[in-house]
Amino acid sequence: MSYMIICDFDGTITKEDSCDYIGKEILKDKYNEFLDLYNNKEIDAKTLTQKIFEKMNVSKEEYISILKNIDIDPYFKNFVEFVRQKAFEFYILSDGFDLNIETILHNNNIDGLHIFANQIEFEGKNIKADFPNYNYTCENCGNCKAGLIDILNEENKKIIYIGDSTSDFCASKKGSIIFAKDRLAHKLDEEHTKYIKYQNFDDIIKYLKNNI
Repeated sequence: MSYMIICDFDGTITKEDSCDYIGKEILKDKYNEFLDLYNNKEIDAKTLTQKIFEKMNVSKEEYISILKNIDIDPYFKNFVEFVRQKAFEFYILSDGFDLNIETILHNNNIDGLHIFANQIEFEGKNIKADFPNYNYTCENCGNCKAGLIDILNEENKKIIYIGDSTSDFCASKKGSIIFAKDRLAHKLDEEHTKYIKYQNFDDIIKYLKNNI
């Protein structure tokens, strides 16, 4: 049996959402005002990001320095080693940003992973976001994970999905095995969808070793 592992980043690999952390550090209470607009469905995820970046006024160096404070799951490096030993096809699909992911992984001596995320470009202290995988028929997320899985899974492999957030919900339904916690677990409970609860990547390693 061939498997493809799809994994979220913020709140799944990291202990906290890197986008939320940076937003709160730089914009303070203003960040929560923008977030309320999104939670009240007054703006979509793409517009939320654009509004936040317009107000940040930080250089790339300043932005990266804040990312140094983000910790990852202590067992994720072991998980990467496990995936490589098993030769599983593995992708990180994130509704966050490429710079955040690459910086945080590099800070933890993890490189060479396949990442699909929204993109950031800096021009001085101006930040521009690009959404190469945006789904204009849906608009719920900046990065359409479900659509990316359809593109990546040409060989129709069994999907193992790992996530924690509502942005994982549509994509997680493509999983033969779903590992979920927090908001994703709550949403799957509402939909009566079967999943495996996890606290960290050690839980996932143990399950996969014993069951596939």
